[in-house]
Formats: sequence, structure tokens, C-alpha cells
Amino acid sequence: MRKVLPITLLFLIPVAGMSYPSSPASSHRLSFQLSIVDSRTGAGVPNVQVIADNRIICYTRSNGTVMWSESSLMDRDVHFRIRSGAFQHPDAGATLHVTRGGRAVLNIQP
Repeated sequence: MRKVLPITLLFLIPVAGMSYPSSPASSHRLSFQLSIVDSRTGAGVPNVQVIADNRIICYTRSNGTVMWSESSLMDRDVHFRIRSGAFQHPDAGATLHVTRGGRAVLNIQP
């Protein structure tokens, strides 16, 4: 009787030199990183709602960052609205030029 297990395992072995587009390192290079920080302390603010002008909504991670990879946002000026219960951003948002691999920091006040 033949064993199927060794053949199945062969397909699970990663090949050296292959790139995986879903890896964290490559996704950061393809994304725009927006950091929301406390203007007093400089610390990242978690759970801030960030809304792009095309109505895509994201929330900042525990370190205050959010990654945007949507192609509809790339290589153009995008207005982001900022919403948080405990913090405020002057003007309640900002317009930023979004590019793959780009970064921006927005300060908010308690």
C-alpha cells in the first residue's frame, strides 16, 4: 500500500528564494503607514478611527499605527478624518499624499 503523507509534505516545504507577498515585511513596503500619536507624550494612540475620503474605515493598532494598502488611495492626496473618544485632532483630520511605502504622523490632543 502506498503512503500519501510524504508526497503531501513535499508540497508544504517552502522553496528558498521564493517571495511571499503576504509576508509582513513585503506588506509594509506596499502600504502607507499612518501613525496617530499623543501630542503631549509622543506615544501611539490605539483604537482611533481613521476614515479615508473613499469611506474606508480602519482603527489604529496598539502602537497607534494603521496600514493602508488599497490601490484606490495610492499616489494621490487623501483626506483622512480622525475620530477618538478621548483625543481630538485639530480640524478633525488631515490631507496627506499617500504612496506605497510612505509614512505620516498625525498628532492628537487629549
